[in-house]
Amino acid sequence: MLENSCVRNEFIGVVAPSTRNVRIERNGLHANAAAGVDVNASTAVAVSQNLSTQDDLFTIVFGPSSGLDISRNVALRSTDPTVASIVLGDTTDSSVSQNVIADGASYGIGFAGPGVGGGVSNNLTVRQNVVTHMGLSGIRATPGSLQASLIERNVSSFNGQDGIRIEDDPNSGNRIQFNLLRRNAEHDCHDDTHGTGTGGTANIWSRNLGSTANRPELCSARDGH
Repeated sequence: MLENSCVRNEFIGVVAPSTRNVRIERNGLHANAAAGVDVNASTAVAVSQNLSTQDDLFTIVFGPSSGLDISRNVALRSTDPTVASIVLGDTTDSSVSQNVIADGASYGIGFAGPGVGGGVSNNLTVRQNVVTHMGLSGIRATPGSLQASLIERNVSSFNGQDGIRIEDDPNSGNRIQFNLLRRNAEHDCHDDTHGTGTGGTANIWSRNLGSTANRPELCSARDGH
């Protein structure tokens, strides 16, 4: 376990690749040049109740990784212009929940597919996160990065691109439901996939509250919660 530490101005604040059964909790991370926490290729790791300020990005997880719990962290003012503050690739059976992510340069929570050096993630739960005032989208899945996962009860607002952005195939079999998406610059709800799901996408969108969408069936301005 690593807890109650302060790590500032390093290349990576906490480096824990290829680890198992580790807890990274209640640490302060500031202005680390590449990432606050690196848990690539890890199993059963908890990253919880940390404060990240002005790190390049907060947490990077590239796989194969499984059984991760990234929860109740606060990540403010991440500086990377293209990579999400919390980014996962090739990750399974894991949870990203109850984090607050704000005022960063690019994306809040991101899923990285093969085109950006990651891999397909499966069976993830992304729940009850608050993502606001990011330079690009609040929650984003790059092409071929996310399948059979649940995105629910998140608040994603006042972001510079979309509230939730699911990019092109084969991002499929995901459920996006009960999210509150407001005042995002392009769309509150955005899905570029193709299939037999909601609005001709490959995913199921249900009872999301938002005013704008690239396909009108994805969200509603009426409160369906």
